[in-house]
Amino acid sequence: MAKDTNDIIYARVTPGVLEELQELNPMQPNGSRRWRHHQWFRPDPGYIKLNQHIVAVMALMRAAPNWTRFKASL
Repeated sequence: MAKDTNDIIYARVTPGVLEELQELNPMQPNGSRRWRHHQWFRPDPGYIKLNQHIVAVMALMRAAPNWTRFKASL
């Protein structure tokens, strides 16, 4: 699920965001991250843009009849 979330949300919200989040929030020795990526967004334009992107992705999900069509329309 994390790979899909990274691809659908963080890699597409703004170029370079996923790489910066991975640098700020590296993997721990146990394979998890200390914080959730969305916790690094500030309440200024970054958070607003993230919310707008999630709303748009959810609309595409609702309109698509299956996962393949959703990914194609994304």
